[in-house]
Amino acid sequence: KTKRLTTSHAFHSHLMDPVLEPFAAIAHEIHFRPAEMPLICNVSGKLLAADQTVDGSYWAEHIRSAVAYAPSIETLGEQDCDVVLELGPQAVLTRMAASKWQGPAGSLISCLQKDVADAAAISQALAQAYVHGVTPHFRSLHGRRGVNNRVPLPTDSGSTCSYASGRRAMAEVCRPAL
Repeated sequence: KTKRLTTSHAFHSHLMDPVLEPFAAIAHEIHFRPAEMPLICNVSGKLLAADQTVDGSYWAEHIRSAVAYAPSIETLGEQDCDVVLELGPQAVLTRMAASKWQGPAGSLISCLQKDVADAAAISQALAQAYVHGVTPHFRSLHGRRGVNNRVPLPTDSGSTCSYASGRRAMAEVCRPAL
């Protein structure tokens, strides 16, 4: 199955050749640190060796080479990965991955969505990740405000209850009114 993508340039084609050398030269000025987690190369679809250097030439190759997206998703599935988070401007890759992804339903998550405000889309992505066992570092998200603050919510006439943010059991914060 194929789908035509609307892009601003002819990425991954010979039409990108004029930018490869200047791009590589600029990218060589950047100090790339070793990956802290496994990295899958979208050109080969394979896991990079832990000692492989990622440099300007590596990234220039990505501009020119075909993308091995389906094999990359298959490799990702072999890595005991339960949640995939797309950090792109739309859910294009997440939707494409769905045909090859063997992980839990709903575990392909896109941070941003077309026609959805960024804050709302990111909040939805965090909630979806949380449901799948990922605990965000809430202090980084909200600074000191909003972490473990109790929020009064309306209750039925038979109970008083306040709800706390974070993963705390409801029994810890809810009690029947006597």
